Amino acid sequence: MGAAPRGVVLTCGRQSPAVLPIQAESMTGPGWETLNLFASDFQGKGFLADTGGSEAATLELSLTSPGPYYIWVRTYRRVEDPYAALLSVNGQTSTFGVGYEGQPTWIWERLGPFTIDTPTAVISIARPYDGPSDKFMALFFDTLVVTSLPSFTPGTDEAIEILLDKTVTLEAAAHDGSVTAQLSPGYYECWITLTDGNWLISPIGEIGVRSAPVQFQVRGEDP
Repeated sequence: MGAAPRGVVLTCGRQSPAVLPIQAESMTGPGWETLNLFASDFQGKGFLADTGGSEAATLELSLTSPGPYYIWVRTYRRVEDPYAALLSVNGQTSTFGVGYEGQPTWIWERLGPFTIDTPTAVISIARPYDGPSDKFMALFFDTLVVTSLPSFTPGTDEAIEILLDKTVTLEAAAHDGSVTAQLSPGYYECWITLTDGNWLISPIGEIGVRSAPVQFQVRGEDP
């Protein structure tokens, strides 16, 4: 006997104001240039590259609320060299960009938390070096993600905040139904998952069969 759905899980997520992606090429500073060569799989139109002797590249960012923030940075190192990069947020500094996995690849690193208690934050990246210039190789900066969510991980978590995860038990066979939910204004993505304990398996081996997501906007003021 085949499995039949005995439960429906409705999941809805709203684009999170707590996750803010930034294309690094939107930052500016002496000695920096935007490239789209020497590396692929970058986000946006290109990436920011530093040249020897570059100064800080900066960006001013408006935030909705004060508090601790983490910043994820995506960089590409072509060869190993001893020169790290520095990220500064309103004067708070952290080192990154020293990792090399034996071959050129894009790497995400999380920095922080940084305490931001002003409506705007000045973010800057720099690549100082004080050694032989023949040891220096430009580091590529693709994307920064500013988030107040400690658990957020780029590439693993979507930039949405799950606001509804509601399970409805099916007492008998049903071809349709409805679920009522009060959603605040914003852009949403929702989907349903059909379940039958551990018996209903998706084609990729996951428990439950998940629908394609539906995207929509809720207009109005927050309740």
